[in-house]
Amino acid sequence: MSDSMEDCSCLELNDLISKIYRVGMDWSSWEEILEYFSSYVENGTGSVTAREKESFEIDKNNFYIIKTWNIDKDAVESYLTKHYKNDVWAKIEWDSPVGKVTVLSDHLPKTQLLTTSFYQNWLKPVGVSDGMVIQLFASRHFRIVLKIFHNDNTDAVLKLCEDLEKLLPHLRLATEIHMKLLGIDSDSEYKNQAIQLKEKYRLTPREIEVAKSSVYLGTNKKIANALGIDESTVKKHIKSILQKMNVSKKDEISHKLICFINPKLELVHPINAKTIE
Repeated sequence: MSDSMEDCSCLELNDLISKIYRVGMDWSSWEEILEYFSSYVENGTGSVTAREKESFEIDKNNFYIIKTWNIDKDAVESYLTKHYKNDVWAKIEWDSPVGKVTVLSDHLPKTQLLTTSFYQNWLKPVGVSDGMVIQLFASRHFRIVLKIFHNDNTDAVLKLCEDLEKLLPHLRLATEIHMKLLGIDSDSEYKNQAIQLKEKYRLTPREIEVAKSSVYLGTNKKIANALGIDESTVKKHIKSILQKMNVSKKDEISHKLICFINPKLELVHPINAKTIE
């Protein structure tokens, strides 16, 4: 279990805050932060996700926003694809007040929680029984939220809530900094990444899967194994994706996908950034 902030030295606290602000420049830094907070509680798992206003859906297609720690993605696939619409947690999550941790069991007694499809199809398979959420960024169309789920009923849960609220100004500011880098403000629209890839580049559903997998997995062989297709088929899809995106190298696909956080954004490629005054 992690030491609470009360047990931290000034140097340790400064180091933690520094790690939080790395998120402002590097979104992948969330994994270390999620691991830190998840370690407070028994069987802690963490995630940063976006909820869309119309459906409260988690945009599972957006590889860039979603960051997780200690969560088996296979175990939650059915929840993400089938059960979110009936998920009692989704609206609680959307309505969570700014600046405060919202605890699931405070809004839904355990006796009721255990009978929900949310518990049966998500919490139970991953071995957790309660969770908490805190808002990091809000617009009219979507929310970015940090969640910690756990199977704990000790004082560690209270300490986690207290420390999350103490650090929230830093967590929110780091998130806001990164959103500004992506050209997003409180009035920005948010569109499902898969829909945008289809609209802008006319990618097929399979090409969208290959494009996203290329970011996570890298090699054509790993992509083929993950999607259950031949490596030659992956190569064919990659070639088509490169043509439709008007890029020459597979590494540039991930750069293009980041732009779909904001449809109007055209990022400067890192290779060319040095030439810009």
